[in-house]
Amino acid sequence: MKNFFLIIFLIAFQFEFQAQTVSYVWNLKGTELKEKPLIDSKTVEKFEFASKLEFEVLESDKIEGFLSEQDFFKFKGVWLYVNYKDKNGYIFSGHLSRKTPPVTEDNGVKILDLKAIFGKKIKEISLSDTTSIDSVNYRTETEITEYEHGKYSNVFMDGCFNHTYTFYEISEFEAYNLALSIYWFADAVMEVTITKTEEGWTIKSYDCT
Repeated sequence: MKNFFLIIFLIAFQFEFQAQTVSYVWNLKGTELKEKPLIDSKTVEKFEFASKLEFEVLESDKIEGFLSEQDFFKFKGVWLYVNYKDKNGYIFSGHLSRKTPPVTEDNGVKILDLKAIFGKKIKEISLSDTTSIDSVNYRTETEITEYEHGKYSNVFMDGCFNHTYTFYEISEFEAYNLALSIYWFADAVMEVTITKTEEGWTIKSYDCT
């Protein structure tokens, strides 16, 4: 993965865990059971992407904190103190979901299956228009694809692209990990934002050739 894009995404994690919890790892880099609620703490156990985890939450109090995947990935979640197969430690909630992650491969790398999350394609729309900026007219080309569980749009103008993915049925933590998966192979400078809209969670990126 090339480190040339920025995700602007800081949210409060709202995932309620029961005493006995079954969760799945949605983070492409996997996750770890830590000795302390710190990213640089000693690792007790490692879990790969898409692993199924069964653990017991030992404390009802959750320790909030920021976890950086890299300098460009910062996500606010909670550290849960859990027991996993007789091993106690802290696990970061932002990497987990109760849903089984749909998995596919790209260049031999396992990633989240965007097509499976979107579902059946419903229709495609192409639009052409003119936008005026500082008295200069620019031609815009817009392509919109609607799916059963979301939609994707791509707006091209003057050598630049606006990509927008909208998902109707995913959660905030799934949206973050999905963004990580979508831009895993990014090789151009881009800005990525993740926001909650009336339709659902939206992942947007902007890049220029």
